[in-house]
Amino acid sequence: LQQKLQPVLWGIGLALSLALMDSWSLLQFLFQDKTNDTTTTPASMLHYDKPAGHLSRHQKEKEYKTERNMYLAGFALTLLFVIGRITDLMQEHVELEDHLETVRLSSKSAVETTSGGEENASEIEMKPLQAKKNE
Repeated sequence: LQQKLQPVLWGIGLALSLALMDSWSLLQFLFQDKTNDTTTTPASMLHYDKPAGHLSRHQKEKEYKTERNMYLAGFALTLLFVIGRITDLMQEHVELEDHLETVRLSSKSAVETTSGGEENASEIEMKPLQAKKNE
C-alpha cells in the first residue's frame, strides 16, 4: 500500500508546496505594495474619504483570497504528512502481524516436538501466584 501511494503523495505534496510558496510570495508582494502606498503618498494627495493606507475593495479581496489559499495549502500539506504517517503505521502493523504469526507457528511446532516425553502444553497446571509461594 505504501509503495503504491508514495508517488501519488509526493506529487500532491509537491503541488501543495508550490501553491504554498506562490501564496506566500503573492502575499509578500501585496504587503510591500501596501507599505509602499502609505509611504509614497504625499500629503496633498490625501483625501478625507481615502486615508493613507486605504486599500481598494479589489486589493482587500486579493489579500483575503491569498491568505485563504495559503492556509488551505498549509493545512492540506499537514494532512498529507499525517496520511503518509498513517500508511507507514499500517504497513508496520501488517509486517508485525505476519511476524507474530510466524513466531506463533514456530513456537507451536517447537512445543509439539518437545512434548513427546514431557507434559503437553494444554495439561500444564496453572496455579495462582500466592499458592506457588506457599509450596
